[in-house]
Amino acid sequence: MRRIAIAVLLSVCTAPTMIGQVPANPLIGVWRAAGREGAGGLVLTDIPPAMRMFTAKHYSWIASPIERPTVPFEKATDPQKTDLWNFVAEMGTYEIKGSNVVTLVMVGRDPGRTTSAYSEEFTFKIEGNRLLLRTVRPAPGVWTTYVRLE
Repeated sequence: MRRIAIAVLLSVCTAPTMIGQVPANPLIGVWRAAGREGAGGLVLTDIPPAMRMFTAKHYSWIASPIERPTVPFEKATDPQKTDLWNFVAEMGTYEIKGSNVVTLVMVGRDPGRTTSAYSEEFTFKIEGNRLLLRTVRPAPGVWTTYVRLE
């Protein structure tokens, strides 16, 4: 009986500290693009689909920079086939440096980005279930908002 009482006491005493803990890495999860900063700070919400996934050490990103046709590839015209293949995909490792994240592409659709000399850097902010990313290098970009899916 004494063991049970001690176990209950310990779990009650440590529960508040465990509940209040923030994950060591706030990027871990699956994120869907939901908006982008436009001209004059206007937020655009009708943007092409994109997703980012972060694990403890690796990331994956896929995006379609244009609205792609919904026709099956085998029935598509040549211009539609070009649009069907118009997407960005890459995977690799990343490192958090303060409020920035630096990515190193290991596998990607663009061979120019899959060299050991190429990396990207983003400033990030976490606001509730939203991730805000802005490219720092290779060229400064606008804020893109992602919503946490997992």
